[in-house]
Amino acid sequence: MPISKYRCIECGKEFSKILMKPEDAPHKCPVCGASGPIEMGPAFQYDRSSLDRLNCVACDTCGTGDTCGVFAASS
Repeated sequence: MPISKYRCIECGKEFSKILMKPEDAPHKCPVCGASGPIEMGPAFQYDRSSLDRLNCVACDTCGTGDTCGVFAASS
C-alpha cells in the first residue's frame, strides 16, 4: 500500500496519507480544511546513493532482519 505526500494550496502544510485504494486520496487539508491538496508523489523514495555509501549490494538479505546481513558481516 503506497504512502503519498500532499501539500495544501492554502496553508502550505505537507502531510502523508496511506492509500488503500485510489479513492482514499484526501480531498481536504487535515489542518485548515481547504479542498484540493496537491499530490507531491511518494512519501518515501528509494535512494541508491545512500546504499552505495554503505557498500550495499541490494542482495536478497535485505529485509530479513533488523540489519543488512552483508553490511553487518563486512563491518
